[in-house]
Amino acid sequence: MYACGKFLKYSLWAGFALYIYHLYLVFNKEKPENGFGANELFLEYAWWTRIAYRDLKELLTMPPARNLLGELPPLPPGYQRPKTLVLNVNGTLVHSEYRVSLVGVNLCSGVSDLRF
Repeated sequence: MYACGKFLKYSLWAGFALYIYHLYLVFNKEKPENGFGANELFLEYAWWTRIAYRDLKELLTMPPARNLLGELPPLPPGYQRPKTLVLNVNGTLVHSEYRVSLVGVNLCSGVSDLRF
């Protein structure tokens, strides 16, 4: 029983190592079937893994549509698009620097220090 378990354990490790080698061939070689010791079954599994990896990468990194808001309709003659005002409110509402003392928390701002 002990020898059977060891045989199974090392057979699985060897199969996993062969699978990783074929995965390397598929990802890094132009013709993986010409690689040293390439096996068709392992190459097929490695190709399926590559396809699944590519699909998952596209799903997680690419936006679902090219233009998320759609195309803007044409404006009637004589109208122009409304302008957008962008304000920098850095430090106005939220402070990013804090000093903790024994008395309380000091908020550090550009104008004055506030103590709570």
